[in-house]
Amino acid sequence: MLKLLIAPQTRIGMTTKELQAYLRDVHGPLCLAQRDVGRYFRQYIHHYSLPAGADPLLAKPPLRRDAITSITFDDLAGFQASTSSEGYRTKVGPDEASFSVREDPLFFFVQPHTIARGRPIDGLKIFHFRKGRADADLAQVSAEWRGRLAQVLTLPGAVPLADYVHNVVVPAGPQPAPFDMIDEILIDEASDIAVAQRALREAEEGLFDQGVTVAMVTKPHIFIP
Repeated sequence: MLKLLIAPQTRIGMTTKELQAYLRDVHGPLCLAQRDVGRYFRQYIHHYSLPAGADPLLAKPPLRRDAITSITFDDLAGFQASTSSEGYRTKVGPDEASFSVREDPLFFFVQPHTIARGRPIDGLKIFHFRKGRADADLAQVSAEWRGRLAQVLTLPGAVPLADYVHNVVVPAGPQPAPFDMIDEILIDEASDIAVAQRALREAEEGLFDQGVTVAMVTKPHIFIP
């Protein structure tokens, strides 16, 4: 599986609410209406940032974007077939200029690793965008982090973390990506998350460049679960 994460830069003159409404009511349905575009989607979810934006889990500073789209494909060939289709070239691609600054998206291919899969809930989805220490090997940092997460999620009281997916960014060119890893955490906002907060803060020590890590707090809108 290959996942694409896109955090558009909102078009000048458009408010956050207008962007999110456009994605939900126009662009998302447009993608799915083009059979030659959406047929390759295995999962398609929009995540709309919340007005408060404060990260309730680890208190990371915010990534200043209004939405992030997650699209999962079987492989790179599926992505290429979708974006080279007539429906994308004539409908979906041109529509992106209606809501975003096309020269300034955050655009990542990632390899997902599911650490925990819980019961479906209507909760908050938190994204943590991380950068490994400059002197560390990315594969080793990712493996170590996954191991620490697995331990955290066995602790009594960590249950409010309903889902935890650790995504490793796939290099897409000669320039280094601004982030190496992007974690997705679904939390039950009505639950006590104090145990998970303490355990995660301890677990991340020594692995990441904390000056780079930022967060995005969202509500998911699911088109294809």
